[in-house]
This record gives sequence, C-alpha cells and structure tokens, in this order.
Amino acid sequence: MLALAGGGTTVIFSTHDLAEAERYGQRLLVLADGENLFDGTAPELHAAVPESGARDFEQAFVAFLRERGH
Repeated sequence: MLALAGGGTTVIFSTHDLAEAERYGQRLLVLADGENLFDGTAPELHAAVPESGARDFEQAFVAFLRERGH
C-alpha cells in the first residue's frame, strides 16, 4: 500500500482504527450516519477542535464527533 501511494497511485483505505488513519492517511474523510463530516488532513481535524484540550489525534477525533452530535 505505501509503495503504491509513494509511487503516485491513489489508494483508498477504509478503517475504524484511528492510529492507522493518522499514520497512513494523507487526506481523511470522516463519515457518520451517511453524512460527510470532514475532509482534510489529520492536523486540520485536530485544529478544528482547538477548545477541546485534545492532546492527541484520537482525543481530537472524539471531540470533533461530539461537537457534531455523534
């Protein structure tokens, strides 16, 4: 997968593992209940919840979903 992506091939990867998403995802798409909630990078998602006090990506992700009622 990494070799393909590194060679310029678009790779679509679906996961529920936040560590994988943060590690491998150059661009993340967050879907909840069929709704597109976010499309961007892991740092952009983290920045979307500045007042949450989240120290890492997983905490930021949970805060992001809570703020949006999920």
